Amino acid sequence: MYIEALRPILYIPTFDFNSFDNIIKDISSKSKIYEFNEGLGYVNFETKNQETAYSLEEFLNLFLSEQIEPVYLVLKDVHNLIDNHKTISLLKSIALKTIYEDDYYVNYLYRFY
Repeated sequence: MYIEALRPILYIPTFDFNSFDNIIKDISSKSKIYEFNEGLGYVNFETKNQETAYSLEEFLNLFLSEQIEPVYLVLKDVHNLIDNHKTISLLKSIALKTIYEDDYYVNYLYRFY
């Protein structure tokens, strides 16, 4: 419901890792899912294998350009990284672009455990 209401940021506190990933798969339809976690950086959502050891800022910067196809960003265990002012600014920029720009579709979900 929140995704359909154009809420670009969702916070989901859970310890049930498999259920969380299944929910993300269900709501994302066929959209691409990009996952980031503090330990590995950018990981493949399906395999959980590390793709690139980006910092959170580097990862978020990848999504500031035009996003014609909808994508989902899944941010896991990033609560220690959110205190950074630049990270907050990047998250706000992505959220505002999602709400106000027609050809930009990025939703992101936080999972803390």
